[in-house]
Amino acid sequence: MFETFGVSRPAESAYRMLLTEPGLTRADLDRLLDADAGASLAELTERGLVAARADGTLRIEPPERAMDLLIAAEEAAIEARRAALAGLRDGVGDLVAEFVGGRSETFGDLIEHVTGDDAVRSRLYQIATGARRQVWTVNPGPAPSARALAASRAMDQVSRARQVRSRSVFGTEAATDAGMRAYLTETVAALDEVRLHPDPPLLLFIVDGELAVLPADVDRPGRGALVLKSPALVQPLIVLYQQLWRVSRPFEPDAGGESDTERLHRIVALLGEGQKDEAIARRLGLSVRTVRRLISVAVEGLGAESRFQAGVHAVRRGWVPAAE
Repeated sequence: MFETFGVSRPAESAYRMLLTEPGLTRADLDRLLDADAGASLAELTERGLVAARADGTLRIEPPERAMDLLIAAEEAAIEARRAALAGLRDGVGDLVAEFVGGRSETFGDLIEHVTGDDAVRSRLYQIATGARRQVWTVNPGPAPSARALAASRAMDQVSRARQVRSRSVFGTEAATDAGMRAYLTETVAALDEVRLHPDPPLLLFIVDGELAVLPADVDRPGRGALVLKSPALVQPLIVLYQQLWRVSRPFEPDAGGESDTERLHRIVALLGEGQKDEAIARRLGLSVRTVRRLISVAVEGLGAESRFQAGVHAVRRGWVPAAE
């Protein structure tokens, strides 16, 4: 049992022997274990589990107290390790600056061009950890990978610890992913703001209303980034962001929990009403591209050859009430 806390097996055996036979001396313990118990007693004494009385007998802490002592020591070690790691995180900024510096080019005090996927990620990390008040983001495209979400969670914790708040716009399609919905739910629960847009136009970061980051190539957003530092360049992007924010709808965890099956059923029902793709997209807050993809999934899943036949099959399967 004590091995979990790094206590050796001989030391635990010595503790158990003292537990079952109180009043033993060191010599008694050597004899009963048929071995030199010196190292084991030293280990137990160091951890506060055993102490020698004036008469030479050995006193042990009862099991519940021994467990409390071991757990407290383990927690203290974890806290010390956490503090050390926090210090390392604070010091990584210099390494990031060196890494990014060799992969970026500046044009006066106006624009910085960062090249390469890894350098872009490192530069975004550097910018986010340097934020003082707020970070605004626009995030187009599908849901990110589990690894990317884990990295986002880590960054969010750093920002919240520094009282930096976030306001994020994500694509509606991304919010259909279960892992992404869980992440967005956590974000809202932490009092950061999230809204959904059917088709966000570009990837964008705005930090403290003073600095903006956007892709150098919109077709390959991860390959390079432009860091804009001039107020004349950042202000129009702030206006764009505010307009995008106004037309996006707040993410609602309960509403966001709609399953893919339920969403397909709703789309088939709207098809049965004669609704066009664009109208369905507006009705459900999805992009037209997403609606068309889901229609294809529904038609294939129902084994239909056309939209009309999909509606017939949907009624037969109970996806849509016959009255509809």
